[in-house]
Amino acid sequence: MHLTKEEERIFDGESGEGMQKAMELLVAIGDTYDAPRLIDISRAHAASSGQEGDLYFVELLARGGAACKVLTSTNPVYDMNCFDPLFNISEADSNVARRVKEAYRQIGAVLSWCCTPYITENIPMYGEHVSFSESSATPFVNSVIGARTNREAAQSALAAGVIGKSP
Repeated sequence: MHLTKEEERIFDGESGEGMQKAMELLVAIGDTYDAPRLIDISRAHAASSGQEGDLYFVELLARGGAACKVLTSTNPVYDMNCFDPLFNISEADSNVARRVKEAYRQIGAVLSWCCTPYITENIPMYGEHVSFSESSATPFVNSVIGARTNREAAQSALAAGVIGKSP
């Protein structure tokens, strides 16, 4: 996949380890898709789950100094204030959810906690290129709104939000 000089510098780590990890993921996905290049996106939606897999990646990016370059909203995450008093949630699970929320806050994501970002503050316009994960958001954005997104994982959408580009 062809990278611009700026993209190569990010890939080589010149913008910090967090940006580098995000770019490495996007390049790997682009190679899998046989994408010729990365394209600019205007917004992203990361379908965070509040589980260890999401925690690992968002903390990796945050520790590496990455921050969202474009508006990046988030899916719902387990709400400790609501569920802890009602259910027997382990302290470990509750702690993971807390850390996910804090890492997304640190990286500059919009903490919308909504799985339908197109009815809140993250509304693509016709023809926009975006990077949305979330099983209902992807087909809605592509078919109803007429914007364009790949089917993303939480991590690839977050990486795209950090870099501002998608394969």
